[in-house]
Amino acid sequence: MGKSRDYGDVGAFLQKLDRQMYTWKRRATGHKGAKRHARNLRRRWISDYKRKTGITRLPEVARAQSMGDLWLKPDAERALLVLMPTRERTNGPVGRKAAKALLYETTSDHMSVDLLNAANSAGGAIPAVAEAQFGAFTQLRGIYLSALDAMILPALPDETIANLKDAGAVVLENEVVMHIAPTEEEGGGGLTDDWHLDAIAISAARQKGLTGRGVTIGFVDTGIDANHPEFVGRQVIFQDFAPDGSKKKKREPKDYGRHGTHVAALSAGRTKGVAPDAQIAMASVLTTRDVNQRLIGYRNQVAAGLNWLAVEALGAGEGVDIVNASLGQTFDREEYKVARGYVDGGILIVAAIGNNGRLGQGNHSAPGMYDCVLAVGAIDRHHEIAEFSDWGPAMPASQPLVYKPDLVAPGVQVSSALPGGRYGLMSGTSMACPIVAGAAALVIEQDESLRGEPVGLIERLLKLTATLPPAPHDKPPRGGRGRLHLANI
Repeated sequence: MGKSRDYGDVGAFLQKLDRQMYTWKRRATGHKGAKRHARNLRRRWISDYKRKTGITRLPEVARAQSMGDLWLKPDAERALLVLMPTRERTNGPVGRKAAKALLYETTSDHMSVDLLNAANSAGGAIPAVAEAQFGAFTQLRGIYLSALDAMILPALPDETIANLKDAGAVVLENEVVMHIAPTEEEGGGGLTDDWHLDAIAISAARQKGLTGRGVTIGFVDTGIDANHPEFVGRQVIFQDFAPDGSKKKKREPKDYGRHGTHVAALSAGRTKGVAPDAQIAMASVLTTRDVNQRLIGYRNQVAAGLNWLAVEALGAGEGVDIVNASLGQTFDREEYKVARGYVDGGILIVAAIGNNGRLGQGNHSAPGMYDCVLAVGAIDRHHEIAEFSDWGPAMPASQPLVYKPDLVAPGVQVSSALPGGRYGLMSGTSMACPIVAGAAALVIEQDESLRGEPVGLIERLLKLTATLPPAPHDKPPRGGRGRLHLANI
């Protein structure tokens, strides 16, 4: 009881209480009446803390998440993503000026609340955003995304946002993120048609014993049916995220649609996958249906998923080697900085270029258009570029212009897994994308020095290409360096 007086800050007190409740409940296992005793101890701690500080109400708080984040569910549409100034991005507390902007003085009792508090349940190693509730001011809460050097915060006063921007921070609203939906689907067949594997000369990789063993491919997608025969006997690492960026409670992997299962099997499925022994980590971030019944996600949801893949999927501080992304966004210079920092951290992003090619050049999507990612277009079984496959200048723009995609892979009527143990055909650059991600896993398995070296990995993959049929009217070329071909792996 007396220990609670050492925690004057409400965020620190809540974290201490959270750890104590875990200890008390663990000790209570198998002892009659012990759970009631734990609840009584909790009430006494809270009562004692309120009496000492004068606080009348504390926020409800669940056990700290695995990386030390504390979270109280905010209004998802009003939640913000705050990127701290580049010069101040570290693994410690942010720079003084930006941190000062995160001090909010309540109007009811003139108490300053520090939204950024480096003390957390991970022992202070990773900054976490504090929670507090004073009088009429309720539920300051948030998540620190260590891999992105960003914070997810609830709605902030305009003055606080202005101060953050003045300090050099970037404040982004929680906007909708679309996924690159297939141009066509056929759910009933396609079980035995593996033309996509033959087209990339997968036999050359198999002859060298390359299956992706020891490499982890991460996905930001609709989820996965981990019970599908393509994943039998495999550990599928799964985390579901809410639109506000918070983690949903641990549960069995699920696919909110069909896309994620189809895509994951093309990378690492038992019979359909390029790298059947690669490990799969799925961040389920495209989980909401819009008015047209299309699956969408939110900016904070995707950011939290990317952060989890980078530093948590394989355990504290350990992330994936490759991320497969089929997201359809417009260019945003500030979000580009997030992708740039992610790649600089050692993770290759393989991104679908988009399916609006019939509209002409320049309708390609982010992150596929970013200069720091490996962008993938689609071809058919005759090695011709699909009509829907996008192309256009890389962003940010450079002189001379560089064009995307970087290469192409099978993406028309591709057979892969569907939820419920089924198989089916889909077409789109988001089918070609995981085929290249699987090839990246083979290259890392073959050359361990390329793990954590996205630039070198891209250079190696672009050498594993074959020329496309002549297309004199394709200026600039729509197929990048050519089609993926593993004959010389």
